[in-house]
Amino acid sequence: MEGVAFDCIAELFQRDEDGRFIELEAYFSEGRALEILDEQEAEHYFRRLVFSQLNEGIYRLYRENDPVLGRIIRNLKIAAQATPELKQFERLGQTYCYTCREDERNDHLTEYPIDEIQTELALVSHKKENTEEYLRKFFDILNHQQNYRRFYALIDIAIVIKRIYVQRGTTVQEMVSVDELSLRHDLENTLQRSTLELKQSLHRRYVEAGKIPLPVFQCYTKALEDIIFDVFANNDGSDHSHADYLKKYIPDLTVQEYRKTHRTHFEYMVRLGKRFVKDRVRELL
Repeated sequence: MEGVAFDCIAELFQRDEDGRFIELEAYFSEGRALEILDEQEAEHYFRRLVFSQLNEGIYRLYRENDPVLGRIIRNLKIAAQATPELKQFERLGQTYCYTCREDERNDHLTEYPIDEIQTELALVSHKKENTEEYLRKFFDILNHQQNYRRFYALIDIAIVIKRIYVQRGTTVQEMVSVDELSLRHDLENTLQRSTLELKQSLHRRYVEAGKIPLPVFQCYTKALEDIIFDVFANNDGSDHSHADYLKKYIPDLTVQEYRKTHRTHFEYMVRLGKRFVKDRVRELL
């Protein structure tokens, strides 16, 4: 288990060819620049980053090794957006949900045992109900009791729902049913808005600061947009190098010229861009 945890956070500590920690530099910039944080604040943000990265890695492992549970988690995130009364917060990188008032969460109490709430939810739910209906009934149970706290981890809600599906003999297709067309539309809209915002931010950082000429910057951002859509919308891109993407917009680009002139800036922008966009599409994936 320790090895899995290290694998999940390994990306944070990757260095570029100059020995710089690209991910950490990107995170601790602007409003979180280390120069303006005291030691306690820096430690707080670093701890939050590590736990967040760890939990993202765990979700990714679920998607890879338990696709059904991974899709149920995604369906829950979509259902949460359609449930106005549902609120979320993070604790040690773990996402928790609740629908009561914050002062009614009973944070000091223990968690409702997962086997017990599974039994309760199975009694009041039906096979044909969608994820949003399961979610509402889950919190009806949680809010109408006094012995346990009234918030629950998103991942554990998904596990409860999957167990009920399995008990009822629900088919895999029924388990993961979701409006894929609607999801794709929402994802593409989010990516378009995010890449536009990203380009504006990068323009200030590189063009206005005189680090990169505008024509080169435009090639970079077009290639970056292709990478982002391949990674987040098409589940593609692993077989293409950064130089391949950039060559589409600089046709005579050689590998040697890429490494000498473009690699440092462009790959740094790619890392910044992926993290920037990931934060904005997380709820849809």
